[in-house]
Amino acid sequence: MIVLGLDLGDRRIGVAVADLDTRTARPLVTLSNNRAFLNELTKLQREHNVQTIVIGWPTHITGQPSAQTKQVQNLSERIRCHLPEVELIFEDERMTSKLAATRLRGTAYRKGDIDAVSAQLILEGWLSHQPSHPGRDLGDNSKNPLP
Repeated sequence: MIVLGLDLGDRRIGVAVADLDTRTARPLVTLSNNRAFLNELTKLQREHNVQTIVIGWPTHITGQPSAQTKQVQNLSERIRCHLPEVELIFEDERMTSKLAATRLRGTAYRKGDIDAVSAQLILEGWLSHQPSHPGRDLGDNSKNPLP
């Protein structure tokens, strides 16, 4: 089963893909956060036959909502309306951008690469607490901040 991960930003949206069978995640692409985003996301969802999207949930290091939290919540609602058949799961994204920059240090990367690697780190965090057997439940959404 394939899962997409999203790092939702003001200008760019990092996208990563994970395979639950191999328990691996990799950066896929960085999209512009513009009017075309939902259509581009739909193309990726169909291309990879995705049933689940893991979205980075931004908070301060203390766990309190950040300025970005409301924007992510609003864009997540738009995704939910545009792709109602896809399950949205939220994963803590604290420190992923800094970790992505560290991971890319010493390579010839572009600014947008950090967003896709951040999405990969979000997926890796989510994968780390998923059961490793077939037929698994995809996680506890009781912490899901959206209704």
